[in-house]
Amino acid sequence: MSGTLANMTLDELLATLDHECRRFIAVAAELPPEAFARPTRCPPWDVRILVGHVVRDLDRVLTYLDEPAPDVATSDAISYFQSYDPRTEGPAITAGSTEAADRFGSTGELVRGLDETLRRCVEAAGANDPGRLLRTRLTTIRLDEFLKTRILEVGVHGLDLADAIGRDPWLSPAAASTILAILTGLLGEDPAASLGWSDLTFIETGTGRRALTSAERSFLGSRSDRFPLLA
Repeated sequence: MSGTLANMTLDELLATLDHECRRFIAVAAELPPEAFARPTRCPPWDVRILVGHVVRDLDRVLTYLDEPAPDVATSDAISYFQSYDPRTEGPAITAGSTEAADRFGSTGELVRGLDETLRRCVEAAGANDPGRLLRTRLTTIRLDEFLKTRILEVGVHGLDLADAIGRDPWLSPAAASTILAILTGLLGEDPAASLGWSDLTFIETGTGRRALTSAERSFLGSRSDRFPLLA
């Protein structure tokens, strides 16, 4: 799969984001309340906080669109993930995700809240130009580039949800292509073919959900120190 970010239109980006979110929502809506207490591979998050994090991911589109546009973009979808250290920011991200989940009185309300946030996000983004600039907490970025980061977030956390509840992973081809292009851009090359990696293996390894084997570390050499490409 190509490591170059596809020139997707705004409508295509929103359709991809909507598709990934709706699959996530459909799965979460089927879960009994007790399943939301299951741990995830994003400690210390349980499923409830994971869902709250996805609410937060989408809510940021609305928040940034409500603010004045900056004059220039300083990042794209690739360099956005280089603008902060997830390990340093981890406690704040966990606190924000917990706060988002705590807005809702029950797990059912949480899932319905995610559905409503998705609707508002797609509606608001679709009413804007793809080149509309956003000021995030740490950088400035075009709307279409920021939507690619949201596709990565929702797609990868959908894999986390599947893992937590023992379901087969899901990811649409369009979402996988977007995520792989970002990971390839972060590494500077696509090692998947040489290592015999599937798309899912590259995504899981690049995002820290799977550790490199000793053979893979040997093949990658100093490049192995770059993994996970994002945590």
